[in-house]
Amino acid sequence: MATFSTEGVVLSHSSPTDSGRLVTLYTWGHGKLQARLRGSHKTLSKLAGNMEPFCDGLFFLAHGPGGYTVIGVDAASPRSALKRKLQTTAAASIVAEAVIRLTHDQQPDRRLFAVVQSVFSFLDQKALRTGSLLLLITWFFLRFFSLQGSGLEFSQCVRCRKKLTPGTLSISFSLGGALCGECGRLTSDAQALRADTLKLFRLLNEAPLADVLRVKTSTASLVQALNVVSRLYRYHLEDSSPAQQFFQALS
Repeated sequence: MATFSTEGVVLSHSSPTDSGRLVTLYTWGHGKLQARLRGSHKTLSKLAGNMEPFCDGLFFLAHGPGGYTVIGVDAASPRSALKRKLQTTAAASIVAEAVIRLTHDQQPDRRLFAVVQSVFSFLDQKALRTGSLLLLITWFFLRFFSLQGSGLEFSQCVRCRKKLTPGTLSISFSLGGALCGECGRLTSDAQALRADTLKLFRLLNEAPLADVLRVKTSTASLVQALNVVSRLYRYHLEDSSPAQQFFQALS
């Protein structure tokens, strides 16, 4: 049985059973993994505190015919502040679910690992306002889908390739971005888009996470931006998602 260590983030875990507990990790070196916690009740109790959702650290794993097993963890952060508030827990749950459902097992993306770890770190701060949470989640989904190769384009009309100017703007998920007024009228799935929301998307597409919380915009554009990424997430899932309750809790 091969053993190795890797930085990772806990995305979810199952309830304990007689055979142990199953956890889903996103790791630096191996991407998304499902691993089992095995051992006596005493051994599991020592590991369990460091294996709660959103914790990160250095994980020690064994890999054999039965899959991956967690044999130890050196936790860097339990994310205690994140879990004290419903809204930050909701935001972290949305991020975790997206990674679980829309990434493939054992296909590492170190840029995505850094994004997830950074978002959880920001959510663990004590004084995050609702507006900051909306910005953070919107930024995450724009970056997430960009890394997945299905990011939205906001620099020009995705249909006619002309420069977007203030007026009747819209967005199409099937075409992959913003539309001018004329093209919006010709596109069946076009949805109205505010000019200030388009500006916000352009800012968030370029901004590093450290600058995101300093972005200034209207409440209306923030709410519409969150609704757009929520619908974009549903579009890619192609089915229902528990995260919709979390989106509602945020908005």
